[in-house]
Amino acid sequence: AYLSDGTTSVSLGTQYYTKIGNVVTVKFGKYDTNFSSLSGAVSLQLTGLPFAGQSASAQDAVLIGSITSNNPILFEIGAGSSSGYLYQGTGGAGINSLFKGDFAATNGSLWGNFSYLTD
Repeated sequence: AYLSDGTTSVSLGTQYYTKIGNVVTVKFGKYDTNFSSLSGAVSLQLTGLPFAGQSASAQDAVLIGSITSNNPILFEIGAGSSSGYLYQGTGGAGINSLFKGDFAATNGSLWGNFSYLTD
């Protein structure tokens, strides 16, 4: 899996996945990584997933993980896509797109696991 600004990508290290029927569960982790090559003005995406999501509609998933902050990270895989956008909870009921500047420093960590459906 990769963290991408749509032009530049940073590897999130080795990913592990399990596919049972049409359910894919992904686990990845990258710690103390330099994200300075990513654009600060663009919503970040998670790309390079092992299977495309269901073609009928986009799917939301809670990414059980962290960007070295206290807010939960959410992931929406695009319909029929092997990538999607990342969001972070605001501490209330809202969510915002995740940007490079949301990491605590130039070097950050992004790790977690989530599940999604395929066709």
